[in-house]
Amino acid sequence: MFLVGKIYSFLAFYGYLPSKFEPINGSLKPQYNTLIELTMKVGILTYHYSDNYGAVLQAYALSNILNNNGHDAQIINLIPKKSLKIRLGKFFKQKFLTYNFTAFRKNHLKTHPSKTLFYPDLENYDFTIYDAVVVGSDQVWRKSFTGGLGYSYFLDFVPEGVKRISYAASFGLDRYEGNEEDVKVIRELLKRFDLITTREMSGVEVCKNLFDADAHCVLDPVLLNSAVFNDLMGENASGGFVTQYLLDPSPKKLAFLKRASEHLKLPIKINYKQSGKPIGISSLFLERSKQTFPPVSSWLSGIAHSQLIVTDSFHGVAFSILFQKQFVCVFNKARGKTRMSNLLGLLGLEHVGIDENDLQNLDVTQLKPIDYAEVSPKLEKLREHSLGLLLNALK
Repeated sequence: MFLVGKIYSFLAFYGYLPSKFEPINGSLKPQYNTLIELTMKVGILTYHYSDNYGAVLQAYALSNILNNNGHDAQIINLIPKKSLKIRLGKFFKQKFLTYNFTAFRKNHLKTHPSKTLFYPDLENYDFTIYDAVVVGSDQVWRKSFTGGLGYSYFLDFVPEGVKRISYAASFGLDRYEGNEEDVKVIRELLKRFDLITTREMSGVEVCKNLFDADAHCVLDPVLLNSAVFNDLMGENASGGFVTQYLLDPSPKKLAFLKRASEHLKLPIKINYKQSGKPIGISSLFLERSKQTFPPVSSWLSGIAHSQLIVTDSFHGVAFSILFQKQFVCVFNKARGKTRMSNLLGLLGLEHVGIDENDLQNLDVTQLKPIDYAEVSPKLEKLREHSLGLLLNALK
């Protein structure tokens, strides 16, 4: 390490490397003086395996932001071990319908080990290769989503001497779904964390009131810096359009979308699979073209170049804000209203959130435009707070 420090100093002296890392666009660069202080090998545990735009992009964002700040970050390739029937269904789904997510993971996510880890394999893997393990972001603390991974997302497998950090971990709801035994175990596991951060203020309250743990509310990693997505962006779409990104399309949502499209005199672009039907066996044969998910780059462009986004997705909201777009957020109670209402509240955007049952009474001609001149300073302050907590914990 002494030799590494000398080499770094030599390169910095002759101008090939900065002698001090300065803040760039939201304090993305920590102010460390030497490579020895700067570099940590970081494992990230998250839902990178999920065939979902938000899931893969938040994993991409967090790993890239850590790497851009001098750390060596990689995603721990842990997934739930499902039954043979479910694994076969997943295989055919990824082969014919969700292959764009598989390609994105292969091309853009640095995972380790290359061979997939299943829950029983954890005890046979040496996690001392990491200086720190970060769990998050996404709904990693929502029990119904963890797929039989036990307390892995509370880092029960991480050995002593390795830092434990949660970044923007979410319970998904304004409560924890587990039972009393879960609470007892998790309370003890959280005592071993060096830093606890959650994505929602409700998560801070759950940590405090249920687990006796101090936590901080931070931004989802996709909101930390739009520049990390520059290399992923698809071609600029010609002309204007209204983007439909609805995970759960319904007659009320679609009727509002049609009214908005007619008012703006713009066509509707479906930024998701074309069919709103659940994926089944028929999807592989009869409706394959309608059930195929667009590439991640196309999805990003569908948000970035839209005139108006109508979405019931947390990450649909997050990317609309990131790209400073006009949008309407339809609260999705089944998937967790708290996640979206918390983000809107932090940025003073409560007026763009609406319950599905109120859509029929919403006059599209009276939609109040989002003033990003007011939103941007709030977002920048939250970025500095969020990045500061994470990067200081990795010193």
